[in-house]
Amino acid sequence: MSYSASDFADDILNRLTQIGVLDSSLITPDDPQSQAEAALQAIQTLTGWAGELAGLLRQAAAPGGIGQHEFSRPGGWRERALATLAMLEQQAPLPVFYVRADAPNGQPLDLLVRAADPAEATESWRCHFSALKPLQAPDWVGKIPLFGPRGPISWCAIRPDADLHPENANGSRA
Repeated sequence: MSYSASDFADDILNRLTQIGVLDSSLITPDDPQSQAEAALQAIQTLTGWAGELAGLLRQAAAPGGIGQHEFSRPGGWRERALATLAMLEQQAPLPVFYVRADAPNGQPLDLLVRAADPAEATESWRCHFSALKPLQAPDWVGKIPLFGPRGPISWCAIRPDADLHPENANGSRA
């Protein structure tokens, strides 16, 4: 079986969706022109990020580096770097965390949470399950890897201590 142009297009669209720069709802399955427009928009977003970062790095890597005045003057390097980081934080996809704890009755309270870090994921988990009393802290919070080979994701990738519990290595719940 050969690799077709539609296979290529599908792979590109899937990858752009996977990294969070393309909303899959914008893709019309049987409309190559709308697919191309959506992909180009996503690529422009990526190149915009790259351009902003490259500009900051180019200045930092220049002989003599960044002058001291660039950190304090309005519109200087520090201000541009902070603006670029803010832009990236707004547009970049957030990681997904798996948060787990037991309810007062012993049943698991598992939740997938999109958050900036484990602390934010834990707080989101607390808000989601706030009606349950008494609510204990989660047993653990694991970041779900977004990139990697196709197929099942081992618990070892999410919960590093899973290898201590052989029954968990194949993806069963703790």
